[in-house]
Amino acid sequence: LIQYRNRAIPDIRTEEVHEFLTERAKLEREYAKGMAKLVSDKAYGGELEFGAVQAVWDTFRTETGNAGLAHQQFCDLIVGVATRIEETRDSRKKRAKLVRARA
Repeated sequence: LIQYRNRAIPDIRTEEVHEFLTERAKLEREYAKGMAKLVSDKAYGGELEFGAVQAVWDTFRTETGNAGLAHQQFCDLIVGVATRIEETRDSRKKRAKLVRARA
């Protein structure tokens, strides 16, 4: 019983970490979608009056798209970590249940 109580505390912390990561992933996903939408918006894709500025503008739009992609990739990474935390927590709960059943 003492051993089980000691394990219950980390489960609470892993739940909090999992919730935090899930919320962070949502924010990263929303930001990535917003960046992609901004870059694909035709209102911002036209030719500029000055040719020298056009190259800078195209580069800026491309890099904005790359930033959105980086946020999406980070979101995917966070989701993977959150999933592993959840799987570990579930595994711990199952082991604790087995220990209690044997006792």
